[in-house]
Amino acid sequence: MRSLVSGLVAFHLIAFASVSTGGPNENGTLVVHGCDLCFTTTDWPFFCDPTNWPQELLPTTCAEVNTYLEGANTVVWYVYAAFPPSASPRLSEVSFGIDLPELELVVVAWGSCADAFEATSNWPGSGSGTVLRWSVPQESTFVTAAYFAGYNYYGNPVSFALTPHPEVGGYFGDDSDPIVKDPIAQYGSLGWDGGEGSAPCPEEPTPTVRQSWGKTKWEIRSK
Repeated sequence: MRSLVSGLVAFHLIAFASVSTGGPNENGTLVVHGCDLCFTTTDWPFFCDPTNWPQELLPTTCAEVNTYLEGANTVVWYVYAAFPPSASPRLSEVSFGIDLPELELVVVAWGSCADAFEATSNWPGSGSGTVLRWSVPQESTFVTAAYFAGYNYYGNPVSFALTPHPEVGGYFGDDSDPIVKDPIAQYGSLGWDGGEGSAPCPEEPTPTVRQSWGKTKWEIRSK
């Protein structure tokens, strides 16, 4: 005699959901703007002053960034921290690195637009990094961080690329204690004479739902 008895069916399901948010500088990107008309040797101490150049030469938003240059003239390029339009950043610190073909792209000057900085011993060489710090947090969604001046020696296709800092990584830090470090979402680059350039503008953040699911267990007893 055979019988099937369904004695008990148990279903256990446990779900936990939470919304994860970062710091005030979340979703920010780092971009490079090439200014082919921004250069005279006497202007170096004033490169961080936006009134030093005609207004149309420098961007005010990420969408206006120029990522391509041509010719062998010495030019200036700027590094900007860009945040979503709806953000309320409190930028007190930024950490990043650079990558470039040193024998072809010659850097003749550079400067920090922050109040203080630390750099690796080979800065501003390829693979080096720096950390810039402001004494007063920057609250704009488009912040001038640094400038470089240089030229493409041979005229070959070359690129200057922003990267994570080789030792501490790439991040935007706020003014809290302890500091909250939001990872730099994306990095831009600047191309010369056929080299690739890109300006990844920041996207509006979306809530991230973290879910933790318990085991699902079916128990079937039969006789």
